[in-house]
Amino acid sequence: MSPRGPRLEPRPTQGDPEAEARAAQEGTMSTQAHERRHPRVDLRLPVTVTSIDPEPDLEGRPCFHASTELCANLSRWGAGLFTQDPLVPGRRVLLGFELPDGASFETVGRVAWSRTVVMPEGRVESGCGVEFLEAEEPPAALFDVLSA
Repeated sequence: MSPRGPRLEPRPTQGDPEAEARAAQEGTMSTQAHERRHPRVDLRLPVTVTSIDPEPDLEGRPCFHASTELCANLSRWGAGLFTQDPLVPGRRVLLGFELPDGASFETVGRVAWSRTVVMPEGRVESGCGVEFLEAEEPPAALFDVLSA
């Protein structure tokens, strides 16, 4: 992974093999970051991700997902995450952000997209975009602190 890591946002070039090959070669996972609707802050910040709704495990029993992932970027309306395992789009999650100064914020979000990319050197990288469902206080306050 490059020091900044790959960019993990939806791309209008999805489905265009040449554009996707260029993005993979550049290690960006996106070729159109400048076309975002909302400004983002690039960062590397641990975030706890806990599913709200159960999903069936391999035996059909209800189970929940809980993990610590890495936030790649943040806006008032959502976040891009690097993940160990892809999260299912549509899944509601509780995100817990811990700031370096010890402050913490939690908010509920919905996985908007999820992607796994095999990089040219064979490394596999997964990520997802989470849209905040509670866009008032926690995400706005978190964004204000990080962009100051």
